[in-house]
Amino acid sequence: KGDVYTVLEDSEKAIENYLKALEYRKDIYSSETASLLMKIGEVYLKTKEFDKYLAYLKRALNYATVGNDTLNLGKILTNLGLAHFNKGDYINAEETLERAKKEVMRIGDKTLLAEVYKQLALTNEKLNAKSKEVAYFRQYISLKDSLLSAENRKRIDEMKAEFDMENKR
Repeated sequence: KGDVYTVLEDSEKAIENYLKALEYRKDIYSSETASLLMKIGEVYLKTKEFDKYLAYLKRALNYATVGNDTLNLGKILTNLGLAHFNKGDYINAEETLERAKKEVMRIGDKTLLAEVYKQLALTNEKLNAKSKEVAYFRQYISLKDSLLSAENRKRIDEMKAEFDMENKR
């Protein structure tokens, strides 16, 4: 139900329902529990309650770490890095994003890795670390271009297949 209320932008009811669901899962270290904690945090992000957002992300990180939830770990660390960045805590943002980079590279999520590179570039800009900023921005551009090229090739192949099927009729 929490997802429905999130889509309807009823933050109060979304949090209420997510917390009810969490009551049933709080002792279970699993990807579902980590995801649930992340969702609660994201609602608090939308309501601009950054301290609560950060608190739920930290809990999600704990659950993902203990539960060896490699799929959520990279996303949680990335969101945690963004939370630190948004609070102006650029040193913790960089440290957390570096951890996120390692996790995301380990699981091979190139789309999330591009986002991590971009955020690392922005973070290093704030830290006045120009060489790191430029290096991460170049990695971001290169990976983003690669992902767009792959997406475009996929679309072209789909259109070609559709065209071929229509011509066979």
